[in-house]
Amino acid sequence: MPEVRKRAIEILDRIIAFVKGKTMLGELVTDDVKEDAKSKKNVTDKGVPSLEPANGAYNDFEAVTGNNAFRVLISTVLSVRNRDEATLVATKELFSALPTPEAIRDAPREKIEQLIRKSGMYKTKAARVQEISRIILEQYAGVVPHDMDTLMSLPGVGRKVANCVMVYAFAEPAIPVDTHVHRIANRTGLVTTKSPEQTEEALTKLYPRNRWLDVNEAFVLHGKQICKPVGPLCNQCPIEALCDKRIEVLTKKSKKVPKKANLEQ
Repeated sequence: MPEVRKRAIEILDRIIAFVKGKTMLGELVTDDVKEDAKSKKNVTDKGVPSLEPANGAYNDFEAVTGNNAFRVLISTVLSVRNRDEATLVATKELFSALPTPEAIRDAPREKIEQLIRKSGMYKTKAARVQEISRIILEQYAGVVPHDMDTLMSLPGVGRKVANCVMVYAFAEPAIPVDTHVHRIANRTGLVTTKSPEQTEEALTKLYPRNRWLDVNEAFVLHGKQICKPVGPLCNQCPIEALCDKRIEVLTKKSKKVPKKANLEQ
């Protein structure tokens, strides 16, 4: 196994061991990796208890969507440029009031807007989820398409959203790349890319296909808990020894802030 792939797999295994011990879709990691990661989780290098991993977001997401393909699709559309916590609230509100594609299609647009208000850009998203519901019902007999190209033909569905549906609804190997995955992959030195699309392509070449399902969930949880955009908690990180630490440092003399990658959809 080439060293770069071996390092990539070890990074993934250590993150999984740290944040969950087991991924939602993957297998248990080895005991030795888990124990090593646990030692980093429970105590920092200063002897201060570290943050306890908080993986409730994915458990809550699964509880709301039930891994139902339509709900996964709509929830992921609502998640674009939004915080997970706000997306969860919007998803719960929407499906509590309008639990089916028919209900969403036939509801007044203003009602949908109010239900998903916390998702951000709620007027645009309301139009999208209503149109998606209509298309799913009228063109696909109420069944969410099971392929990338068809999914990406739906309003507001780009590669990230389509990949999330493939992974979390259909358990099909794919690597959805959001801001966390893009940041961690580059910060660790696994890839050197400028866009989520480039990151996805690089990661699918780096990781064997049977590990693709693990990457998004593990990297997202790690990005939310430890490898944060600003002030990453390196002394609590289970992959510190494996990380290139490509951390952006903005000084007082900095006049420009680097543009964020286009993570829409």
